[in-house]
This record gives sequence, C-alpha cells and structure tokens, in this order.
Amino acid sequence: MILWNRSLGNPLANKLAFHLCQVAVLLATAGCLFPQSVESVPFRAVLSGPREVPTTFGLTARATVWLRLVRDANLRLTNASVDLDLRHNLPADAKITAVKLFEGPPTGAGGLLLDFGPLPSRDSSREGNVLHLKAAIEGSQLGILATPRPMYLAMETADIPGPTVRGALEAADLAILLSPLNPTDVTQTARGLGAVHLLATRDRAGRVTSSEIVFDIDYESFSPAAQVIGARLNAGGGNEIALALATRPAPAGAGNFRLRIEVPLALAATNTVAAMLRNPRQVNLELITSADGRLSGRLHGTDRITFLPRAAVSSVPPVSPVSPVPTAPTRLAFHTLRDQTGDVTAAIAVVDPAPDPAPDSTPDSAPKAAFTAIVTDPQGRRLLNRALDPAAPFTFFNLAEVASLNALLQSPDKASLQIQTGEPVALAMAALPPVVETVISAVWDPRLTAIAPGGLFTVFGRHLAKVSGDLAGLVGNRIPLALNGTSLTIAGRAAPLIDVHADRVIAQVPTDLPPGRHPVRIRTREGESAAVMTTVAAAAPAVFFQQTTREGNVAVVHKGNGTVVSPENPARPSEVLIFFSTGFGGRTLPAIGTGVAAPFEAPVRTTVPMVTIGGRQAPSVYSVLVPGLIGIVQTAVRMPAAAGNGNLPLVVTIGQASSSPVLIFGALR
Repeated sequence: MILWNRSLGNPLANKLAFHLCQVAVLLATAGCLFPQSVESVPFRAVLSGPREVPTTFGLTARATVWLRLVRDANLRLTNASVDLDLRHNLPADAKITAVKLFEGPPTGAGGLLLDFGPLPSRDSSREGNVLHLKAAIEGSQLGILATPRPMYLAMETADIPGPTVRGALEAADLAILLSPLNPTDVTQTARGLGAVHLLATRDRAGRVTSSEIVFDIDYESFSPAAQVIGARLNAGGGNEIALALATRPAPAGAGNFRLRIEVPLALAATNTVAAMLRNPRQVNLELITSADGRLSGRLHGTDRITFLPRAAVSSVPPVSPVSPVPTAPTRLAFHTLRDQTGDVTAAIAVVDPAPDPAPDSTPDSAPKAAFTAIVTDPQGRRLLNRALDPAAPFTFFNLAEVASLNALLQSPDKASLQIQTGEPVALAMAALPPVVETVISAVWDPRLTAIAPGGLFTVFGRHLAKVSGDLAGLVGNRIPLALNGTSLTIAGRAAPLIDVHADRVIAQVPTDLPPGRHPVRIRTREGESAAVMTTVAAAAPAVFFQQTTREGNVAVVHKGNGTVVSPENPARPSEVLIFFSTGFGGRTLPAIGTGVAAPFEAPVRTTVPMVTIGGRQAPSVYSVLVPGLIGIVQTAVRMPAAAGNGNLPLVVTIGQASSSPVLIFGALR
C-alpha cells in the first residue's frame, strides 16, 4: 500500500537529476553502521526452444530473477539466494520437469550453478502459467556470484526431449515511480496514488528487449457503484500499455488495484517503457473505472532512503510474547516524493528481501503471507504494520501518516523494525552532534578549495546527517534548505541542499554571496557544528571527472553523438565536445536565483570560459546551465586541430581563475 499527502495536488515538475554531483553511491547512514549488508540484483531472461526441435505449441518463457546477496563488513559475499518468477506459454496438460541456472553463455555447456527442483505441480508456488521458485546458493557457488559473469536459465519439459529451452540472463534496469492521481472530470472527488515498478532489459542500441511492470494503485472516494476495471500507461503519440481487469477484482469506492504484467514487445509498448526509463514525466498513468471515469497523473521518479537494521533495541519489548528469533539481514527502503521544503509528501515502503513463507500444503491456494513487518516511529506509534507477500518482488506497507514518516527520517535512532516475532531492531545507531572538517568544490578534487557564487560545493565531516537523501523525488523546481533534518549555512545564510550523507553534504553557494572568507556550519537534531572557514571567489571553475588514474583525473567529456571519449573512442580535430563544470560565478542571462533549477523552456547562458585542450585554445560553441539542475554548467567546444595525440589536459579559465586539468583522449585523425 502507498501513502499520499492530501495537499499534493499540483502537477509534478520535471525530475531533478543530480547524478553528476555524486562520484560514489553509498548506503544510507543507518545502514553503513552495521556489520552486514543485503543487496538485490535484478535480471531477466527470455527463453526459447532450439530451432531444430519441432514443437506443437512454440514453447517460450520469460523469467524475472532476483539475486539476493548478503555481504559482511569487508564486503565479502557470505550468503545468497535466488527468487524466480517464470511465465510461460505451456498448455495446461504440459509438465515442467526442471528449471536450472547455469554459468556461461546459453550457446555453451556451462557449469550448473543451481537446480530449482523438485518443482511443484499445482500448489501455492504455481499460479496458472506462472511459476514462483526460491533457492539458496551455497559453498563454492558463492564465488561465481562474487565476480560477475554470464549466466543463463534453462527449462526442461516432459513434452520436449533432448535440448533444453534456455535464455541468457541480462541485467535489468529498475525504476520505481510514483504518481498522485486526480479525476479527469472536475465534478468528481476521487483521488489516488499510483506506484509503478518497472524492470526492463535493453540491447546495446538502447532498444527494450523485455520488461515487466508491477502496478500498485491506492484510491478513495469513488462512488460505491464504481468498479475499477483496469489501468493504462500512455506516453502520447499512440504509445501506450493498456491493462485488463485484475484477476482479483479491485474493491469499489476505495481500495487497492494491484497487477503485474509482462509487457508485450509491441512497438507502442516498448516506446512507453523507454520513455519511463528516460523521463517518466513523459508518461501518464490512468486508473479506469466502470462508473466514475478515471484518475490520471504524470509519473515521477523517486528518491530512495535505505536502512539496514541490525542492532537490537533492548528498550523496545517484542510485540509478540513468542520467544524472539534472530533477525536476518534486511533492507528497509522508503521511495519518496518531496516538496520544495524537503519534506516527504508521498511514499511507498519496501522490505528486501521478504522472509520465506511458511509451508502451505493446501492445493490450489493462493500464495500466503506468513510474516509481518512492524515499524515504530520515534513517538512509539506504529508507522508500518503489514504482512509480507513472499511471492512479490516488492513488499508494500500501510503508512499511518506523512508526519510520522518525516519524524522517523529525522530521528531514525528512536525508531525500530520488527519482523514477525523477532526482536525489534533499531533503524539507526544513536547520533552525535555534527562535525565539519573540510569544504571543497563539489567536483571532489582536494586541490579545489575555493568555491564560487551559484556553484556547488561539498562539506566533509562526521555525523552530518542521520539519514542519507537526495532530490530524485523532488516535486517542483526550488531546491530545499533542509533534507532529513540536516541544514547548512554559509556566511550565516541558508544554502540549498541536493545531497546529504553522514560524511558529506553537497550544497549550492548563494548566487549573490560576495567573495571572501566565510564560515560554514551544519545543523542536525543533535546540534550545530563548529564553523569551518572557506574561500568564496568570484569564479572557481571545476570540471566534473569520471575517474582518477595515475596520469590524472579523466573527464566526463562526451562527443556530439553522446558517446564517452576514451582511448578506443578518442576526440578528433573539429569535433564538438561537451563537458560539465561548476563554479562559474552567479551571473547568468537571464538571472537565476539561489536554489532555483534552470528551466527547460529556454537556455540560461553563463559566463563563456576560455578552454584549452593540450595547451591549444578550443573554440567555444556555447555554455549554459543544465536544464532541471542547479549550479552545473554544460559547455560545448571544438577540438583544436593541433591538440595532439593521447592524454591531453583540458583546462577551463574564467578571469584569473583556472580549473585543475582533467584528461581527455585525443587523436590527430
């Protein structure tokens, strides 16, 4: 189930993607403090029979595979399991005799990694043409998973002797999207919130090769006679995915519509999936009823707040009198939307992985949830209390109210998670007052200690945030001044925050802050840090880079066709190159205020820098703020004709200030 705030009724603004600022992706603050971590890695496979084997029904199957990986404090793989959903077109009288996972490509005879047998015939693990399987991976097989390598899935049936029906496992893209839903008929009072979980695989050209979607839509205030009859994703131009009625009818009036589908490989459907991965705001979600018309809203990306609860909370008694049982490594994640104050306004919750279901010997029964998850907020209220569905790739919870969730994010050390009869465990360890140690440019080059108005900067320290957070789920174009209880001031002025972690915070320098030495402080619920002085210059250009080598930082520089410049794909004379920077100063045309994202409608021009590559001046093409972001500049230049071969330094200069050199790869022809 999903929570929404009734005040969130306006259309969602374009997603703000700040990935350029994040050199590394860390787990949430709470999770980093515990000795184990859990990770779920999705794959998909399209299975088909070999051409030389004649069949009467053209056997095909599609599988979604989740590898559940547990690592210790040294990141060594200690435990693993596999969840498999296999959807096939076998006739009712056909029998599946084996499902196996092999290493290697499907064309070869790779070693057996996992045998899912014996298989159920008709029980809680099998629903029509869908087979739900789960198995553990142990011993030497763990080493195979520790180093990524090709794997394939094989299915054998009693009707096809000889060669196996098989398909390669492909890493899947995962998108978890939310959409507040409002009636298309203004006379209606119904409303809702829809969650869309998308798994998709793509080939090297970016074309969608397979995809699966889970819809989970809460709704209320329909007339009692209204019956939810389906849902639709529409990307415009005839590109849509239409859904039929759920197998179990959704309640009238108010309730939940949940459906999982395998997306057909029709052009309109795959175009819609591609649009959802590229820019979900292009896609409209509709919930259709028999009497009250429909609810509709634009999809929006979400941010993810992750907890890895491991430490027992002795002060919180078990809810059940049954003796406590050990808690397995568990990841609790909230996928949220935020308003422009930084508060969460809508969310879904996921426990990963869900515990195994209890044995069920009842024939023809639906999968049963045998475990319950309870989350208690800092005030002792039960924020979540929902049974886990072991057959679903994601588990949803009821959220009591948005205010409780925001309180939990600001004080996770006072909240707890309990799985069934296990002992409650803390979502975070006790927090300490923040300590600021260093301030540099957001580029994360320690040599770049000066920052500039309008640019991005990084504060390093300890205890800077109780819970990590970013703005992937921001609704609107104004950047909040606080995230998960963390705020920052520079020269006594609040700075917009775009990323907070226990050891670092990324923020924007106010666009009109005068040059000079200014104090930086961070405040959390535990208090305010001592000040650290930083230098603000009129300009402090810094180029974002992709990686650091012995020769230097390798820049994230793209060619005009979108490919990354590399030794195998060097920049050539007169080609247009694009790179990203910060610290150009606060002057833009038109002027953009502090914390306001650059619009998509018209370019916002910045100071034109002087750029040299290999010591040769690179003619400027343009320099603009990146639409939808703050503080990041996109600059296009032409590769100088005589820049040279090999590793070439790229330097950006504005006035008397120059960036540290970054490397690109050049070729004379």
